[in-house]
Amino acid sequence: MRRLLVYLTSGEGGDSTVPDEEALAFMRLGKNEEAEATAQGGLAEAKKVPTRVECHRVLGVVAARRGDLKEAEASFLAGMEEALDTGAYLLELLCARDLKQFVVEKSQGQAVGVVDAMISAAARRMNKTTADFDALLAKRRGW
Repeated sequence: MRRLLVYLTSGEGGDSTVPDEEALAFMRLGKNEEAEATAQGGLAEAKKVPTRVECHRVLGVVAARRGDLKEAEASFLAGMEEALDTGAYLLELLCARDLKQFVVEKSQGQAVGVVDAMISAAARRMNKTTADFDALLAKRRGW
């Protein structure tokens, strides 16, 4: 199973024991419980911000799949906060994109403008506009 996880998470097929990559692999395989457990373990142990933010994103997607939009929102916002606090603005932007796709659009809420403002703010922190991220923002996570 570990070799499959490495294959699914690595473009090169290299060896990896990173919890966020394993959680993503479980999620891609539709194994939500394993993805959630791995991401929670990653949050408990990881010190690197990219790993922690990706674990928050996995937890958000898994919660949205379960239909728990409040928990999904909390996970994406926690990832955004960690990314913002450490200057990882691209990860902040990705969390905001996921918040929009998995929570706001699913709930058909009125908060689209608020999330778009979060995305614009993250882009501005990188001295960019949202147009610079059009392809990234349009990419839909279909897992």
